Amino acid sequence: PLATMAADGEATNYALRPNYNHKFRPSKEVQDLLHNTVAGFLAGKTYSADSQQWAHDICDEIRKKLKGMSFERYKFVVHCTIGEQRGEGVKAAARCLWDSDTDGQAQDVFLSETLFCVTTIYAIYYY
Repeated sequence: PLATMAADGEATNYALRPNYNHKFRPSKEVQDLLHNTVAGFLAGKTYSADSQQWAHDICDEIRKKLKGMSFERYKFVVHCTIGEQRGEGVKAAARCLWDSDTDGQAQDVFLSETLFCVTTIYAIYYY
C-alpha cells in the first residue's frame, strides 16, 4: 500500500493490489457459495415464465453473500441465465477488459429435468 498526506493532514492509503489472502479466486468457498445458492433456490422448481424473477433473486442473494466475505475493494457483477431444458443448444460469450492479476470470475451450471441455469460471478478490484 502507498500512503500519502491528504489536504487535511490525514494519511490516505491507496492500495494498488489486494492483499494476497484477500484476492478473489474461484476457491472452494466461493464455488460452494455459488453452487449451494443456485441449487437451493432452484431445487424442485419447474421452468416457467417466472424464471426471469428467479434469475434476479439468485443474483441478489449471491451478491449479498459475497459482500459478507473478506473481498475488500472488489466490485461484483453476477450474471444468471435460466432457460428451458428442451434439448436445444445455447451458445453464449462474454468479453471483459480487466487486470488478470487482481480480477477474477467463477461460474456454476445447474441442470434439472425442465431447466438449466448458468451463473457467473465477475469480481473486479477497485483501484
